Amino acid sequence: MKGEVRPLQPANAVLQGLGCPPRRRSRGLSGTANPEPSDASALMPVQPSEMGLCEVPYYKQVKDGNRHPYEEFFARNSKNPELALRDALEWWHEADFDHSFEERTIYEWSPRLRELLARDRILKLTEQEFVDAVSRVHAIRDHAIKQENEHLGLPDRPQAGDDKVEKFGEWLWRQRSREGRTVLELLNYVVWGNGSVSARLWNAIRSDDWAIPHIGLSSLGEIVGWARPDEFPPRNMRTSKGLRALGYNVRIGV
Repeated sequence: MKGEVRPLQPANAVLQGLGCPPRRRSRGLSGTANPEPSDASALMPVQPSEMGLCEVPYYKQVKDGNRHPYEEFFARNSKNPELALRDALEWWHEADFDHSFEERTIYEWSPRLRELLARDRILKLTEQEFVDAVSRVHAIRDHAIKQENEHLGLPDRPQAGDDKVEKFGEWLWRQRSREGRTVLELLNYVVWGNGSVSARLWNAIRSDDWAIPHIGLSSLGEIVGWARPDEFPPRNMRTSKGLRALGYNVRIGV
């Protein structure tokens, strides 16, 4: 696996460094400005991948129907990824679309995840708290929604996404590694264990001691970033593809 990605500056600081004014707060569906975040959340480090600066341009500028031509963009942008990043930031600054999803992630979900995944809390989570945490991890949500209803113990009819995510979290709570590790022990090891994060992630998906079915590299990489945003940006498959499209030489998967 490639080395860990160093922390990035808060988005407004990056924009100001590019000569752009701080990003305007978006407007809600009512047309009124969204409320400002609390002091605590305003001071929280925000990585570009958290803001969707990798993911949103990827889906709006790179993805072409069912095609994911990120390698074509990599070939073009790898000569000057900083220029590609500048263009993406400027696009983000001027783009006119609903930012409510990103704002919920940053100002509501991220602080809650950091609280639940704290070093002195993570091993003490109740089942309800664990389900609450994983329901805020995008990679886990995506995976849960794709599960068959039968696997989740749900009736054979269309189900709301949130219902499937909740049932998946309850199912995941009961799972164990081949050596009997719980999912809380797995998360504590990945987030707070000894050694490099890269090595811990590898062990978490490959070793009998730690690996638990249906919680893979994207989910765990994202969880590390939400728990320790001062040190690591959340990384899942989508952000990796976005970084690759910007010209950064990152691997997609392992």
